[in-house]
Parts: sequence; structure tokens; C-alpha cells
Amino acid sequence: MRDLGIYVIAIIISALFLVPSLICKCPVFDTLSGIGCSGIAAAVMAIFLERANAKRECERTAMAKSLYFKQLYDQLIMMIERILWLDERLKDDNFNWNLPDQTYSTMSYMVEASRLYKEYSLAYDDAVDKLRSIGEKYNLDNIKRFSEEGVNKVNRLFQIVAAGSMYLLNEAKAVKDNKLLLNAENYLSMEENKDIMFEISLSVGLMAKKNKNYQVAINSLVKVVEKLREIGSYGKGDIRVGLHGSVPISEL
Repeated sequence: MRDLGIYVIAIIISALFLVPSLICKCPVFDTLSGIGCSGIAAAVMAIFLERANAKRECERTAMAKSLYFKQLYDQLIMMIERILWLDERLKDDNFNWNLPDQTYSTMSYMVEASRLYKEYSLAYDDAVDKLRSIGEKYNLDNIKRFSEEGVNKVNRLFQIVAAGSMYLLNEAKAVKDNKLLLNAENYLSMEENKDIMFEISLSVGLMAKKNKNYQVAINSLVKVVEKLREIGSYGKGDIRVGLHGSVPISEL
């Protein structure tokens, strides 16, 4: 509490005003006693009021942060959902990996995919564990054991995810552009802003290229999701494994 020291001093001084009336009864000391009682009551009331105001301000800030970062957080969650879904398609010989990257993020394609492949939910922690396993499976050491066709499919998986991250990058840019305001309002420090932008850029940048260490990309994705979940106080909601993403209004 910012002014607690002042209130404590006020209470001590007010309490001293009570002492003379305890020793000797006279009108002057009675007046001082009245002032002391009023001072103690006022200081105690001020402490309670400031605590209540501080609590309301913390709640207001927490709600504002939750609302402000929700779009960015949702885009990151959808990226996780796409990675989990596309990883399962690697075992599907009938899945077509050769369409243009952006096709997989169109409304028509996502609707058709949801019709052909049943979606399911995973608990947040289970989804993150599975995502980490995918990252380990596709790190530079392990991917050397894959056939050429297998490597090409893995490359396509991450290229498709990266190509569908336009809305994620737009949301990240908005957060970056507002870094001074976010810092001033105690929503996000400059250092936290820089770290989040770095992790998102690293993750998407690696996914967009062939034959990279995709474990690093996934670790950066998980790191930034966990950070935003902490900042926005988001619960561990289930992850819906499927091909999800934002689409322009013209496609609706």
C-alpha cells in the first residue's frame, strides 16, 4: 500500500494525543483525546478505503489485460490446434499435401476438413505434452531418420501452419506497436513485449522454412502461450484438435 507509512504515523501521533487524558482529567486533555480518537478512526478508514480501491484497480487491470490479449492468445491456440491436426494427417496416405499453402486456411477447406475428419478435444496439459512430443519427433537429429517423402511432408506441415499465421502476426504487430502504452498502463512491460515478439517471430519464421529445427519453433510457441496465459489469467481450457483459423469477412 503506497501511503501505509503515512497512515501508521498518523495513528501513532493520534494515539499520543490520548495519553494525557489517561493521566489527568482536564478540558484541554479531553479535547486532545477527541482529536486523537478522530485521527485514529480517520487513518484506519483511509487504510480500508485504499485497500478496497487497490483491489478494484487490480481487478480492473486484470480484466483489461484479459480482454486486450485474448485475440492474440486465441490465434496461438489455433496454431497449436492446426499443428496437432496436421501431424495426424501425416499417417493419412490420401491427404493432399500439394495444394497452395493458403488453401488450407480458407473457410471452404476448413469446413470440408471438419466434415471428413472428426474433431476431438484434449485437456490443455495433454495437448501441450503432445505438442512437445511432436517437436522432439521433428528435431534435426530425429528427422534425419525419415524418408525423403516423410521429410517433405513434415516440411509441408509447418509451411501450411506458417502460411495460416497472418492473423497471428497482425495481432502481434498491434501489441508491439502499442508497447509504450501497454508499459505505461502496467499491462505489459517493454521487456515482456520484446520477448513475446521474439518468440512469435522465431516460431513462425522457422516453420515457414524447410529443414529447420521444428522443436525450437514449437518450444517458442509453447513458451509464448504460457506467458500470455499468465498475463491474461486465462484458464486451461480444452484444446479442440482441428483445422481452425480466422478468415476474411469476404469468405463468410
